[in-house]
Amino acid sequence: MAVERLVELLREKGIMGATVLKAIMGYGITGYRFEGIEVLSHSLPLLVEVLEEESKVMNLLESLKEHLKGCFITLKEVELCF
Repeated sequence: MAVERLVELLREKGIMGATVLKAIMGYGITGYRFEGIEVLSHSLPLLVEVLEEESKVMNLLESLKEHLKGCFITLKEVELCF
């Protein structure tokens, strides 16, 4: 699933917020990757952060399971201070 479509889907499902971050450098089992300012790389990872209540996130993950194969998913509880 393209990241643009994922963000659209999150919005359609009423998710409170989402942010997409792109790595400029990293390494993993596929090797070392670096994106210079002048080079656009499609092999660097993206991080999609979602802000929502736990129950809604769990339902969302279940409905997207087939589309997110091969992705790493981490969950973290946060405290909002506002």
